[in-house]
Amino acid sequence: MKKVDNIIDSVVVLGILLMFYRFFITFLQIENIWKLSIIITIAFLVILLISRFENIKSKIIMSFKKNRSLTYFIGLLLFLSLPFSLRQSSYWIFILTLCWLWIIIAQGINIQFGSAGIINLGAAFFWGIGGYTTAILASRYNFNPLIGIFLGGIMAILAGLPLIIPILKARGHYLALVTLSVVVAFGHFVNNIKWLGGSQGIMNIPSVSIGGYNFLNSIKIFNFELPPISNYFYFATLLGILVLLVCHRMSNSWVGLTLNSINENKGDIICSNCMGINRARWVVISFSIGNFFIGIAGAFFAHMNCYVAPQDMTFYKSLLYLSAVILGGMDNIMGVTIGAMLIVILPEKFKVLQEYWIIIFMSSIVLMIILRPQGLLAAKIRNYGIKRQ
Repeated sequence: MKKVDNIIDSVVVLGILLMFYRFFITFLQIENIWKLSIIITIAFLVILLISRFENIKSKIIMSFKKNRSLTYFIGLLLFLSLPFSLRQSSYWIFILTLCWLWIIIAQGINIQFGSAGIINLGAAFFWGIGGYTTAILASRYNFNPLIGIFLGGIMAILAGLPLIIPILKARGHYLALVTLSVVVAFGHFVNNIKWLGGSQGIMNIPSVSIGGYNFLNSIKIFNFELPPISNYFYFATLLGILVLLVCHRMSNSWVGLTLNSINENKGDIICSNCMGINRARWVVISFSIGNFFIGIAGAFFAHMNCYVAPQDMTFYKSLLYLSAVILGGMDNIMGVTIGAMLIVILPEKFKVLQEYWIIIFMSSIVLMIILRPQGLLAAKIRNYGIKRQ
């Protein structure tokens, strides 16, 4: 009987994942705004209907809990198959790759703001540092792009170190002004330096190549030919999974607890000092790790886009990066991941709204802060692997 129940649970998990995969592909491929609205409404009603029936809801949740490994495995396989289903649309493969970069950036900000309480309104600055670093090294000094991406993250760390002193001294909105001033100053700086390309930026940045294989080549598997952007999609997937694993390990260890203890909104700084926690050291660690993630994402984008310019390093972009963390749920890795994907995909699907989209989006963020300040997914209480009775 137990074996039959396990089989039923596995079938439930597989069926739901396949239905979600089909819905996601359909959602991306539909262009008509009315059809899009209908399919979103149907999905919302289905979820609402299931939530009304507690037995069905509990069964589904329990099935996923029992088959956690199967869920991750099948989910990863389906995600890796997206370029095959979308091979006729390079644009959407590019957007999904961009999702991974936003996830990496959002996780970096989440470590800073969600875990340690260091608000960073200058993420676009560190994104730009990573992008310009690898652009200069690869296009002018023939550095390997992979090395350039790594060094882009290192330079983002170094660029953030001078900000540590004012960050340690400031609190609340004063802290926000410190990082805000940097991104504004950097935008004006690169816009007026000819050696950095000025307002035109740096063009013709070499694409990534590994072992002689250039990412500008199409991927040919059996009878399928995937567009060149698929190379970046799979590379970004690998990079994103590594970042998520690092964030998960940090969050569910004493490191995550330590970062929470220096967070003014979650912990008690006086108590943490009494326990021997050096706040200054952990501010440096959390700020540097977050900036490294943001820097490698900016460097990756520079090679994928073969172009980097000041227009991508604005306060508006920094605000959107931070919004992904607030929308998804601060200090919740899954929530932040979902928030980043929503902010990338939804504007692309609702382009018909044009300038009204930003009004709708900002209004949604304000409502989220008022009605659900914890975000779409609230931060969970750590149990460090201890199973509750």
